[in-house]
Formats: sequence, structure tokens, C-alpha cells
Amino acid sequence: MPFFITLVLLASMLVFLPSGNIAKATSVILSNDGAGDIPLTCGDEITLKVTDGSLDPDTNYYVAVWNGSAWNRLCSSKSADDYGDIEFTFRAPGWNDVGQNPISANVTGLGPGKWNVSIINASSGNPISGVNETITISNLYNVYFKYNGETLDHLLYNKGYNSTWFEVYVRNWTGYNTGWDDPEQDEDFYIDVYDSGWNQLYNHYHLGSAQKWQWTLAASDTDYKDTSTTPDDMETYLIFNVTGGNDLNSSFRLPILLNVSATVPDGAVWGDTLSISGYVRDGRGNAISGYNVSVYAPDVNGNYVPVYWVDTYSNGAFSMSVDTGTGNTRGCAGTWYVGTYIDSDFPRVNVSDEQPKVPGFIPYASFEVATKNEAKVQLETTDEITTGFPQTINVSIYNSSWMNSNTIYRNMKIHITGVDNYNASSGETFDEDDIVLMNATVTKYTDKKAYYEFTWTFNETGTVTVWASYPENLSMVAKSSTVNNYYDSYYDDRTGLLSNITGTTTFTVVAAGDMNIEVTSMPTSVDIDDSSPACSSCDEGGRINHTFNVSIIVYGSSAGTYKNATIRISGCGVDKTIKEDDPDATSGAGQTGTGRYWARISPKTAGTITITATNSSDNLTVSKDFTITGLTGSVTTSVGGDKKVSAGSTEKITVTVNGGQYADVRLTYYNKDWSSCKCLNETVGDNTEGNGLNGIYEFTPDADYLENVGWIVVTASAGSQYMYDIIEVEPIHDLTVNVTAPAPGNQTLTVGLQQDIIVEVKDSNGNYVTKNTPQVTGYLIYKDYTRDTTPYTITFNNYGTGTFKASVNKNGGDGWLPYAGQLLIEVVNDSGAQEHDGNTTLDVDYATVTYSPGGATAGIDQENLTVAVTVVDANGNPIANEDIWLWVENNTDDSGSKVGFMFKSGDPDYVKVSLDEDGAGEFDIRKVGDTKTWINASLQNHNTSDGENTTLGTFYINYPTFTVDPDTIYIGQSNMVTITTKDYNGNPIQGINLTFVSSVPGILTAQPDPVQTDANGQVTMSIQPLASGKLNVTIARNIHYENGQLNWTNAVVTDTIVTVTSLKALDISVSQTPIYEGQTLTVTVTSGGSPVSGATVEFAGVTEQTDANGQATFTVPDPGVESATYTITAEKTGYVSAEKSITVIKVYDITILGPSKMPSAGETFTVTIIAKGAPLAGADITVSYDGKTEQYTSDGEGKVTLTAPDVKEDTTYTITATFENYNDGTLTLTIKPGKGIPGFEMIAFLAALGVAFILIRRRR
Repeated sequence: MPFFITLVLLASMLVFLPSGNIAKATSVILSNDGAGDIPLTCGDEITLKVTDGSLDPDTNYYVAVWNGSAWNRLCSSKSADDYGDIEFTFRAPGWNDVGQNPISANVTGLGPGKWNVSIINASSGNPISGVNETITISNLYNVYFKYNGETLDHLLYNKGYNSTWFEVYVRNWTGYNTGWDDPEQDEDFYIDVYDSGWNQLYNHYHLGSAQKWQWTLAASDTDYKDTSTTPDDMETYLIFNVTGGNDLNSSFRLPILLNVSATVPDGAVWGDTLSISGYVRDGRGNAISGYNVSVYAPDVNGNYVPVYWVDTYSNGAFSMSVDTGTGNTRGCAGTWYVGTYIDSDFPRVNVSDEQPKVPGFIPYASFEVATKNEAKVQLETTDEITTGFPQTINVSIYNSSWMNSNTIYRNMKIHITGVDNYNASSGETFDEDDIVLMNATVTKYTDKKAYYEFTWTFNETGTVTVWASYPENLSMVAKSSTVNNYYDSYYDDRTGLLSNITGTTTFTVVAAGDMNIEVTSMPTSVDIDDSSPACSSCDEGGRINHTFNVSIIVYGSSAGTYKNATIRISGCGVDKTIKEDDPDATSGAGQTGTGRYWARISPKTAGTITITATNSSDNLTVSKDFTITGLTGSVTTSVGGDKKVSAGSTEKITVTVNGGQYADVRLTYYNKDWSSCKCLNETVGDNTEGNGLNGIYEFTPDADYLENVGWIVVTASAGSQYMYDIIEVEPIHDLTVNVTAPAPGNQTLTVGLQQDIIVEVKDSNGNYVTKNTPQVTGYLIYKDYTRDTTPYTITFNNYGTGTFKASVNKNGGDGWLPYAGQLLIEVVNDSGAQEHDGNTTLDVDYATVTYSPGGATAGIDQENLTVAVTVVDANGNPIANEDIWLWVENNTDDSGSKVGFMFKSGDPDYVKVSLDEDGAGEFDIRKVGDTKTWINASLQNHNTSDGENTTLGTFYINYPTFTVDPDTIYIGQSNMVTITTKDYNGNPIQGINLTFVSSVPGILTAQPDPVQTDANGQVTMSIQPLASGKLNVTIARNIHYENGQLNWTNAVVTDTIVTVTSLKALDISVSQTPIYEGQTLTVTVTSGGSPVSGATVEFAGVTEQTDANGQATFTVPDPGVESATYTITAEKTGYVSAEKSITVIKVYDITILGPSKMPSAGETFTVTIIAKGAPLAGADITVSYDGKTEQYTSDGEGKVTLTAPDVKEDTTYTITATFENYNDGTLTLTIKPGKGIPGFEMIAFLAALGVAFILIRRRR
């Protein structure tokens, strides 16, 4: 709602006459130096600010003036803020601050009344470098006014102040430590009063030493107009000159203003159209017509500019409608001012030291125009954002219709806040409260959105807020944004700047996993470029897909650790794999093996591209998904649908654009090396058959345009959305390649063997191909290498009519085949034109070396071993009269610690074995040594450890085979350990000395003395360890005594171990205790809360094994007494045995004592319940007969009185007695029929007679 403001001006509008100028430091802002039109008086407030972040937040500072010999303090100390900025308010120094007359002294050499002020480091007392400001003091005494008891800071035009006294006071600011001398009483003052036309209103009033001058002002004293302006300026001054003796000590101006009221908006937002109205009147309420009223607002440069102005009507009213969203050069968000404006200096009132700091403009009202926080910001990054790594973030900003410019959404500034973060480029860190300006770039834009990208590192998890702003950054919210040398201070000497438009979105930063990937320069859409150079035969121009060079960095759990990985890129028509050791995929020279890769990616359709990194050694996989915008659809060819067309022919090409009935579809042909192009077909869909109906387009290119091999790039576009695909114009596959050498049956090539390959090439008619000199090349396809990636090729040369020959060599270069695989022999004729081709393949495999014996045993002093070898090629044929070279892992010398060879040639420099005509040879091992290793052969002098030029078959040198029983022993007890030793052939090794070596100190009190193996290759020793760990079986040598102490050398510490661990505790729990005889007892054995299976449990002389649940069950026996305590035990190897006691209670039988004779029907009889030899009271008695049951309870003497039922025949009568935890008792009786009851017939007769008598009485 609008609200009404009536002018109240601050005391700072009271000004003194001027004198002087200063030079400011760029980082320092001084509110008033007294050198301009607004002079300084001793005691005037001055603001001094440092805004470049150069100060230490932990240091205190103050402002001081230089008095010619020292810095005198002008304010109290304070520290800089967290951003290194500071603001002081202090008073212009007085006589006591400088020690002399402030307006006449010239101790600095700058001139009378000029003083240097600086910011002082409170700790050192030294001034801050770069802060040395000059102020000019023109007035010694301060003059102030009161009317009706109220202090006045201005007068109203054409108003009299005569209903009571108008009072004038003079006071003196003595200094920071002494304050005001108020009112001044120790001087003899005279006061002269003038209007702004220098018409004297009062001549030399003698104030003397009085406290005040009481005076009356008529309306005619305040109605001066400056008629030199248009309109006449009514906002001027009354001038008071104060003199003491003959000296002018102060010339003071009291502003005369108009009575301006304004109704301004409340809650205005940038972009709103505002209504502003009001009146301009004089001090007596008379309308001022034709007077300029202006609205000033901040602009993008930090200045205040007029955005609207009107002249008042005849009744003094003004009204205006102001658009706050008129573009980027007019009004911006911030504080707007309404006031009068006349382009004039003195005598017009000057308030240009206060906001909005516009000479000639006097503000009478202000209001706030808030930022429009409605920009639509969207996170475009789809993958997880994690801590500790540089993250590439993509956001978009929507081009809202209210932005009034098609460039705003493309020129916004991007900031982040919310978590601790880090600029990896500059090393600068920021905390979660900082709002940090990003160096974001616009990667692309459409008419709807602009896409921004920046890279940043987040140091903690949490929620990040992304702020977008225009045209300013958020310096009004966060004072410092020093990223990439971009800096806007929170304060400007003209204005503090707000953004017109802001918007936010958020995303979550999560903790990094064990492996992470950073992907940069990833495309966000399908992109198509115009052909360059331009294509022939084109109306609209050819097109080609755009390819992006994408960087992929694989990290461990932190940014400083890199991991090699296999990279898989799939989706949107992209399908490629980068092996972790692929040198062609690393991001630069010397980068191989550092987890850094690059890939050329060109998405064909819209969708999702997934990049997956897999580190096989750590079994880690991580993926990131990237959304690609564009069109979706497909491209097929009519023959085979394989997107291939033979050179010199044509096929129907079908392009399907989903939802693209009116798409622009073009087919552009490129030659084989993409150096030239021509347009084949181009159309804009019209939703007809074959031209857009259901999004389907059909083309059959002219075969004349497809004479030569190359590529057809198919593109479709709809607006700014694209899709594409590529059709290969492939060679004609009609050449036949036949291998004539090696001969059939021996055509598997052998790695490392010199061989010749001869092929003959014929066309489809069976004729030898001679025209155009066919190119014949062999490609070794092995491991994950393909025809296009293999580094090993063979070039064939012309060997006769249609015949070509190549030689496989041993020593690198062209024709070197160092790995097993397949040799693809490919023939191409008329290359690059209307190519014809064909191919065949030869297998490539390794030679096989057989060693006899097949191995040796290390560490047992084996010597003078002769090893025979037999070598056959990949076809099984002996390799005759060749040399093989032996590669030995870990061999450096023959000193006994390594393998040492003695060859028949006696040459010690290389390990070579010459083969005879049968492919046989031999070599001698002078001393096997103590190292576990292996020997492999090559058909050339080459290290086979990397897999090149190796052979099949390996001679292994292994430690003896040690079998330890048990292989786990326990702390705190003596453990008997047996070691059985066998050599490479499985035979027992007698006579070697064995001991144990601890993997870490403290497992054993001392190393066990070595024990020599017996004829069975066995030793047994007692071990009592003190701590957990591992004991390595060790071969000892050089056993001897020194000073009565047995010593030896631990010659070979093998990799056979005994594990030492502590005995675990067993816990026993039972299903019930106490428990009764005959019940089932369940015993559960656990350790550390987990069930222990296979434990032996013993209870009452019975032994059971626990099952997978750690349980064993038993039937509780008769304890033989009233109750007895039984002990349950549980034990298992590796555990401390456990015991538990339970109570077993005996269960007694119940006996029922019946009557002395069988009862007859109707007779009463008694039974007695007996248990443990005594009557049992309270037993439950159940009587059953003829399907009926009756319940009774025995009394205190164990007795129950029963009546035999009336039965017609012998009936079984069963009595059962039960009592808790007793065995039931049962008594069976036979009830005999009764003989009748005496007198029963008479009773029946009398009853009948009584009934008859009743009937007779009723009849009466």
C-alpha cells in the first residue's frame, strides 16, 4: 500500500561555506573532505571507509590526525570485518586535537586549515599504507538553531518564525577527548544575517558572551528567490556570519526548503509500474506551480539518474507513472528518491554529500524497489555431485517474457553458497556463508534458455544454493566476491548496487565414494555444424555432426588420488570403450596410467549418455548419466538395414524423426577422408507420404553421386533441435584372397618365428587382380585390439601377377607379430574411389616348449640340474636349428640366492639354448638357489614378462610343498605342529632344518630351535605363542653353537604359514532350568553372539554335536533323588571349554487306592490318592464312563468320595488323577448293575395317586 511521507531533513544538510580539494586513495572512501561546496566545521561528522578487503579482521584500528609531530586519535578502536573492510565515523578535529587553531594553522605544509588523517594500526601505532587523506577545516564554531524548543535543521520558504523566539546558539568542538564547549561563553561574538542574495537582514548583532541570540523571522526574511534559474529557485539559504573580534570564525548556512509531500509505493518490485504523486507548497500552504519534481534511481554504473520528471500543476500537485523495468540503462533495484531539481549551484541548497549525491537535486522522499526474485533457474547436471573433487555444474536460466530483453537471460551472474567450497584454480577457500561469484560461461542458448557451466570443488556435504543475478552480482548480500579477479565492493561512493533480477535453485552435495569420475566438456545436446568447406550441389548447405573432446578423470576417494579404469560410454547412438591402458585415450603426453582420459563424443539423438568407469583391481565401478537434448528417431537402409551402401550403387534411405512431420532433413555425402562433400538430398517436411507423414522421410540418392567410398551424413532439425546418423558408402566386397604360403595344414603362424606369407588375389570372375595395384595389408588382432587399433601390421609387396608376399620378422617394426591372435589380411583395390576389397585370416599362436624335468625346488640346495627342452611351432612341428632365449624372473646372479645358469656354450652374457634338427636342446642350472621363480622361453632375445614373444610352457622353481597340521594354533597353550615337506615331484625331503619366523614381533618368546626333517620329510615341534599373528615356515641353514648358544641363518622364509589366534569363549544357554525328568532339554552354544556348529556337548553322560544353529537336544534322565544338579560341558578346537549347571527334578508316580470290592450301581465308595508314599491333596480327578466325564479334587487326606452310576450292565469306570510335575495315576473299576432299591414301587404308586388327587380338585 502507498504511504505518505512528509519531509524531515537530517542535520547533515546544515552546511558551511567552502574551500579546497583532495586526492583519494582508490580503496578509501571519505564522505566529505571540506574542499568542495560543503565546508567542514570542527565537530562535523565524517565517514571514512576501506572497501578493498586489505585489512586484517583480527587487528584493531582507529582514525587519527597528524598534528605536525604525532598522530592524535579521533575515535575509538575497532576491528575490520570478516572481509577485511572497515568503516569509521569521527568528528573533524578541534583545537585540542591539533594543539592550535584548526582553521589557520599550516603545520603540514598543505595550506591553512588542511590536515592529514589516516587509519592507524592500534597494535603498532603506525598508519596503514595507502590511507592518507587530506581534509580542509573552514569553520571553527558550530552554529545551531531552535524554535519553539525544537532544534531546526532547515526553514520553510515564505514562512515567518515569529510566534516565539527564533534562537541562535554558538558552540565549539574542542576535541575527541574533551567534546563540546556548549554554549560558547568565553568569546565576544558578533552575528550578521544575510539571505542568499546577500541582502543583509541583521547587521552585526553583538552576542557577546551570552548563551544565545533570540530573534524573530518574518515571512519576508525567508522568501528569497534566485531568479537566474528556470523556474525561480526557492530553495536557498539564510547565511549567518559569526565573528570574534575582527576574525571571521564561521560562515554558516541554514537551508530554506519547500513543503514537499509525496505518496510513494510500498513493496515495489523491479519491473512494476509505479504511481507517485504529491504536492509542492510554501511554508504557508500556498501552491507552488511549474516547479520541477524528479525521480532519481540507481543505474547499472552505480550512478543516480533521473528516470521521470514533471512540473507541478497550478494547485502545486504532481503525479507520475514510472516504469521500473525500462531496460538496463534506466532505473534499477535499490533506493529511489523523489525531490526537486534545478540545474544550479549556490545559492541553491547543496546536499550532494548525501544520497543520491546529485548536485541540484534535493530529495524529499524515498522508497525501495526490491529485486525481482523470479528468474527460473534449473540444475541441468544430472549426475551426483560429490565432495572433494572439481565438479562441472550446468544450470540453465529461462527467458521469461517479463525480462523485457532477449539478452538478460544470457548475461546473468552465477553464484553459489551453502557449503564450504574451494576454487582449485586459485587455491581460495570459502565457507558456507559466503556467496561466491562463479566464473560461469554460457555454453549455448536457445530462444527459451541459456545454459551456463562452471567448475568448482565442494569441501563438505549439504545443500548448495545457486543464485543467478542481473545486472549486478550479489555484492549487496555478500560483500566479497574475489573469484577470477572479479570484485565489487559492498559500498560504492555513489551507491550500493542491487540486482534487478535474481533467481535460485538448489542441489545436494554428497560424500564421495571409493571411486569418482570428473567429466568436463560433455555435450548437452545433439549439435550439427554447417559443412566447411561448403558442399557442391547444395541449395541450403551441407551439414556435418559436431564432435566434442570430452575429458574424463578417474579419482579414488579424494582429488589427489587417481585410478586407472576401463571407460564405457553408451547411449544416444554412442558406444565406445576405452581400455585403462590405452595410450591413445590418455589426456596428453606422459599422462598414461594417471587416471586421465579423453574421448571424442558426438551424440546422435536425444536421450541419456552413461559414462561408466570400472577399476578391475579394486572391483570398483562408478557411473554418471548425462542428459542430451535434441530429436529422437532412426535411420535405416533398405538392403539389410545395416546403414551401409556399396560404392557405385544406391539404396532407399528411410529417416524417421519422432514428432517431426515438418523437419528439415538433409543428406550430405563426404569422401573417405572427409575432405570434400556434396549435397545428395534436402527437404522440409510437409506431412505427406515419404515427406514427413508420421515423421517418415524416404530418399534414394543418385548412384552417380555414390561412385566412390565415403560417408553419408543424415541430419534432421526442428527449430534448434537436431538428430543425425552416418551411412557408410563401403567398398564392393568381391575380391578373393587365397594364402599359398605357408602351405595348407601349416598355416598357423608362430610368434617369434621368421616366416613368409604369400597370397593371391582374384576378382569376382576368378581373374588375377592387377589393375590399380591392390594394397595388401595384414593386421594383428589380439587381446582387445581390433583392426583399427592394433599397433602391429604387415605390408605385402607385389610378388608376381596377382600375387603378394610379406615376411614375418623377429625383431620389431613392420611384420613383427609378438602376440597370439589372428592376422587379418585385407586387400583394397582402387582405394578412396570405387573400392573393391576382400580378406582372409590366419591364426597366430605361440610355440610350445616342454621342459624335463618340469621344475625344480628352491631352498634345499639343489645343484647341477640339467633340463632338457623340446620346442614345436604352433602347428606342432619341431623348430629345428633355431635358438631360444630363456627369461628368468628375479634372476640377477648365480651366487646361490638367485637362479644361476651354466650353458654349454659357457657364455655368461645371455641365456640362449640352441636347438638341434629335432627341436631339442638343454641347459644346466648350476645352483637352484632360494628364490621362488619361473623360467619362460622366447624365440628371440626378448623379455617375455610383458607377454610379448613368449612361448607356451613354463619351468617353475617353487619352494618345497609344506603341509602343516594343524594350520591354526592358539595363544596360551602348547600346540604340537607337524610339518610335512615334499619336493617339486612330490617326494619327501629328508635332512632340511625347519623353524618358524614370526610375521610381527611378540608372537613367540623366542624363535623355535630348528628341527631336521626325517625320512618321511616330517618334523614335529611344540609351539606356545603369546600373541596373534602368522608364523612362516622357514628353512634354516648354518646351524652352529656360539658361546654355548645355538645359532643359525634363516635362509628361506617361505609363504607357508601357521595362523596364531586366541581361543574364543564359548557361551552355553539352556531351554529351561530347573527342568523335570523326561522333558526335552535344548542346549545352545554361541561365541560372541554367533552360533557355534560342531561343538561337542555332554549332559548326563550323553554326548551330542551342535547343529548349524549351535543347538543340541537331550532327554532329561531320572535324577534318582528329589532333585539333582547336572553339569553341561561344551568344547571345540579353537575355543575355551565352557560349563553350565542346571537342576533336574525327579517326577513321581501317582497311585490311586480303590475300594475293597467292586462297587455296584448306586453305591458310594472312596478312593485315596497317594504320591511319594503319602496322601496327595489337591489332585485333579477325572472319572469317565459311557462317554461321560466327571471332575473332582482330592481333599486334604488325598481322598475322593464317588457314587457308582446306575448301569444296566457291567461298565468300565476309569479314575485318573493328575498333579503338576507328577506322572498321572489311573484306576479302572467295573461297575455292576444294581438289584433294585427297596420301597421304590410304593413311592411310584403314591406319586401317581397324588397326581390323580390334584386333577380331581381342579375339576371341581
